[in-house]
Amino acid sequence: MRSECVHTQPVAFHRCNDGAHHLFNVQPDVPAHAALECACLLLDAAEELAVQATSTGSEQLGYACGYLIEMARAAMQACLESDAGPKAL
Repeated sequence: MRSECVHTQPVAFHRCNDGAHHLFNVQPDVPAHAALECACLLLDAAEELAVQATSTGSEQLGYACGYLIEMARAAMQACLESDAGPKAL
C-alpha cells in the first residue's frame, strides 16, 4: 500500500568524463509515487527509442535510450533510499 509520506532522497547520476562528478541529481522530497510515475514514462520512451535505434542503426538514438534508462533507474533508486525504505512503497 502506498504511503503519501514517502519521499525521494537525493541521488546523483550521469558521471562526467572526469570520473569525479555527476551532472544530474534526483531532487529530494519528491513524493515517491510521482517519481515512480516519471520513471515509468521514461522507460516507455526508452523502449520506443530502443526499437527505433535497432531498426535504423542510429548510435545517437541508442545513447538517448541509455540516458533515459539511467534517469529512470535514479528515480527508482531515490524512492528505495527513502527514510521509510522500499517496504513503505
